[in-house]
Amino acid sequence: MALAGARAVSFDWTIADDCIMWDGASDILSLHPDVATLRKGKDFRAWMNPEARRKLSETIETANAGDLIFDIEF
Repeated sequence: MALAGARAVSFDWTIADDCIMWDGASDILSLHPDVATLRKGKDFRAWMNPEARRKLSETIETANAGDLIFDIEF
């Protein structure tokens, strides 16, 4: 509820199978013409602007294998 109230979304992305689960004010995602495609990381990255995609890629590449959870804001 807090995410919806803040008009924010969060997601859990399992990189191994490229699946994304969304939580929060998911109506924000309705700006995308085919929201169902945002269940895959490759499609989500393709939708992002280049700077956000670069930031996400850097975070993934520099994450320590022992880091199970990390935060990033766009």
